[in-house]
Amino acid sequence: MKKCVLGALATVAVLCQFAHAEVLVSTIDGFYGGTYYDTPWLTVSNSTSYDFTNVVLTLTGYQGLNNGSSQSADLGTIGAGTTDTLVWSSVPGVQPVVNPTTANTNLFEDDYDDEYGSYSNPGNSACTINDTMYGVSQYYFCADTGNFYATLTATWNNPAYGGGSGTEIYSQFSPGEDPYGIGNACGNTPSCYVGWEGLDPAGWSETVYDDHSSGGPSGVLANIYVGAPPSVSAVPEPGTLVLLGSGLSTILGLIRRRRA
Repeated sequence: MKKCVLGALATVAVLCQFAHAEVLVSTIDGFYGGTYYDTPWLTVSNSTSYDFTNVVLTLTGYQGLNNGSSQSADLGTIGAGTTDTLVWSSVPGVQPVVNPTTANTNLFEDDYDDEYGSYSNPGNSACTINDTMYGVSQYYFCADTGNFYATLTATWNNPAYGGGSGTEIYSQFSPGEDPYGIGNACGNTPSCYVGWEGLDPAGWSETVYDDHSSGGPSGVLANIYVGAPPSVSAVPEPGTLVLLGSGLSTILGLIRRRRA
């Protein structure tokens, strides 16, 4: 458990808001292609002895043509000791897109990476697939579709939490690095990017991440924790980081004086 040390300095209060304890509940795997050909899918695991209820999955676009779009799905209950496999185009309880950037935005679309084929930009060097299928050049489908990040919320009906009424749990993740630094289970670095949406890190389709081979790319994409998802807007801005740096410097100075 991470602890926050309180003091007289105002900057310490800023430092404290970033210190918290995380109780790991379960995990989410991410896949593209494989068993469900040419489409994203997630497997939400409930490895505990208590149900997940009121499960909601929200997708938020942060790149390309889908930037700023948001769409949710009401998943209901994921029973204790079970897994829920969510295959794009057949996810239950999908709601309409909020503030779509284009008329045909669908963040739960099957073959998600190709939904903007008619908006293709073959001048992008990232579009490395240039074969022909059914008489149609795959290069045509290369588009700046844009990755999204996912937020899952639910109630965990564990009597040890929430006074017997259960407690809120969440998972918030992206394929990897993103403008908000959400990242995924392996950390916010380029090396842990998992292209389960079929797009490259810049959000382009028809690249090497549009992998139709069995089961890949795949991996444990995210963890589920006790608590509420952090606000994306709460990511420290440069001014806050400067304040944090000055606060740390002051604290270290006081420690040195005390030791002296």
